[in-house]
Amino acid sequence: MKLIALSIVTASTLSATHVTAQSLPDNMYIDGYIEISSSDIIGTSETLGRANLNFGLEPNRGGGLGVGFSIGIDAVDFGGTPISEAVVYPSITFALGNTGLLSVGVPRPVLDYGYIPQDTMAHSTAVKTFLEFSGINDSLASMLYLYGPFIVGERPNFYGLRYDGEFGKTKIGAAYHRMSASGAPNDLNIYSVAFQHRLGTLGRLGETKLFGGVEVIDDGGVSLNI
Repeated sequence: MKLIALSIVTASTLSATHVTAQSLPDNMYIDGYIEISSSDIIGTSETLGRANLNFGLEPNRGGGLGVGFSIGIDAVDFGGTPISEAVVYPSITFALGNTGLLSVGVPRPVLDYGYIPQDTMAHSTAVKTFLEFSGINDSLASMLYLYGPFIVGERPNFYGLRYDGEFGKTKIGAAYHRMSASGAPNDLNIYSVAFQHRLGTLGRLGETKLFGGVEVIDDGGVSLNI
């Protein structure tokens, strides 16, 4: 079965909120968020804990070794339920000239990081978390990886490679991942591409970007487009 998840291409003045450590060396970075939210619906109180963090060392692009690393952490806890999951995305990064980057290991799918602002559909991470299951604004592969124990009874094996390139005002990313689990009938081949183009300042809209992406999940069987 082939699943194709197409994110909505749109112009937006929104940008992901980053928490960056200012004391780090120039080639190191850390960003993301940690949030605990609660809701009260018809007298029922629910608590959601969510963390999405990224940190690493950018490879040297001015000569030298040209090798770095990146680590992503994604965690969720639905208070009062058995769902409490966390996954890590470690990868080795290689500089490809002055504008390209190759990541090998368990890089994030391009729909999840670097191109499509994750707060576009909902400023509340509680709403964003529920939207993940629909594939709106997020990678379905990442959802399967994070919730694997809940969906198939085990954490899937997940690995791949990713390319990121920047050409003037345009960024382009592409990734291939493979996912397998003993509780699943077939291995999954996952392909994703995304782009982001800076349109500049458009009047009262401020800094505006055009972005979009597509993800294809194929298990080699009957094709189904979503």
